[in-house]
Amino acid sequence: MNFEWNQIAAFLESNTVMLVLSAILSLVGCFFGYKLMRVGMTLAGFVAGAVFGGWLALHFTGIALFALIAALVLGVLLAVLANRIYLAGVFLFCGWMSYSVLAAVFGTGGGLFALHLVIAAVIGVLAVNFVRPVVIVSTALGGGFEGVATLFVLCDVQNMPVQLTIGALVALAGVMLQLSTTKKGEHRRR
Repeated sequence: MNFEWNQIAAFLESNTVMLVLSAILSLVGCFFGYKLMRVGMTLAGFVAGAVFGGWLALHFTGIALFALIAALVLGVLLAVLANRIYLAGVFLFCGWMSYSVLAAVFGTGGGLFALHLVIAAVIGVLAVNFVRPVVIVSTALGGGFEGVATLFVLCDVQNMPVQLTIGALVALAGVMLQLSTTKKGEHRRR
């Protein structure tokens, strides 16, 4: 089989592939968000640290080996830090998920941007105090609505009432599954 790397790169850069991946990740978050949240935050910390550490070392030294070492060291440090400051991540994550759903459903014009930020902050505070139920609802709503919206784009369907109804049903199924597969008190405060 004969192929060229630029063909593979073009395939990976296509909107369809990105939309499919986005839909899959959104729906995984909808149904397993609480269980995957700490792992996801740790991975995000590693990636952020690795990218920043590698860029910083390469920028100042120009030596690829130093960049690799810096990427690994800073990636591991930020992964550990992200895992340790779990509740700060819970605040940010649940606030962001709330904001993204509000913005997607109601838009951001006419002062709604500020209102959505206030609501997102309130939900973030609630999430820190009631981690399990708020994380479950936030991940189910965010993943459900975003996953369905992405699938509608992929299928070229434009019917907002149907999209919102299916999104709500998927989110409700996500809440029910997550509540039934996690235990109260599963979260440890640090």
